Amino acid sequence: MASDVNNKIDVRNDGTVVLYQRQNRDGTINSVYQMRIRIPLPESKGYFRGTTGESDVARAQQIALNKFDELYFKIKSGGSLNTKSFKDLFEEWADDYSSSANLKEAKYIDWNINRMRKYAFDYFVNVKGNPKVDELKISDFDGYWRFRKENSFSQNGEKYIPSNNTLRKEHTQFKNILRFAHKRGYITEVINIERPKETSNRRPLFDRNEYRKLYTAMEQRENGRSGVGQCLNSDQWRSFCSDIWWCGCLCRNRGHYHWADFGHRGNVHFPVTYNDLGDIRLHIWLNRLSCLCGHCA
Repeated sequence: MASDVNNKIDVRNDGTVVLYQRQNRDGTINSVYQMRIRIPLPESKGYFRGTTGESDVARAQQIALNKFDELYFKIKSGGSLNTKSFKDLFEEWADDYSSSANLKEAKYIDWNINRMRKYAFDYFVNVKGNPKVDELKISDFDGYWRFRKENSFSQNGEKYIPSNNTLRKEHTQFKNILRFAHKRGYITEVINIERPKETSNRRPLFDRNEYRKLYTAMEQRENGRSGVGQCLNSDQWRSFCSDIWWCGCLCRNRGHYHWADFGHRGNVHFPVTYNDLGDIRLHIWLNRLSCLCGHCA
């Protein structure tokens, strides 16, 4: 079995930088020096182990001392000796996350992992070059939010901007991943990732062309039902448009309704009391939806 006690050299005479040579399987001593480094800071845990790549003891000592200085300032600035790449951290987090799920939660956890793998994993591993987790900065996550909004595609290949709710969920998973890294000792502190700026998801007002399409569809349907060529009067048309405005539905989803589908409910009013189109109290209800909507009963 290989040993690390061969030709051991305490470079700084305090146990922080140690050189040694390993034993080969055949019992001979490998001439290349290995290094074991401990950083004498309270926030540092464990050892760094690596090869100097040198058989010359003087050059090996210099490489080990340079590595000691590099690690010292890394720990001083918030890094970790035992950090991992984002790829390795993600896989370890995903395994731990999946194993902690019960049957009821399993499908939701798999969904969260798959979504983070599709976008977050792709960005940090393939776009950012798989950085060490202790090297991640807030600006890296700001870059991810921009990437996410500019590079999201549906299954049919159509580009879209993810909803604010979707980005909030991914923000939560990022925090969980970093807390996991901190718990495992891969980072010394959890950085405060800012939540992505929310974008307005309000439905746009329908334009003149959509207005004409709606009116034409309603007129054709009313003509077909009555057989006398009657079309909507101004009050009926205004009520129909008001319903679309208040419900926030897409115009195309109201094109199949007839005026007979609307009706009054005595003194029961629409949930929003006044109509900004003219301060008119609305008494409009969709009869076809009354059986599906609890507050309309």
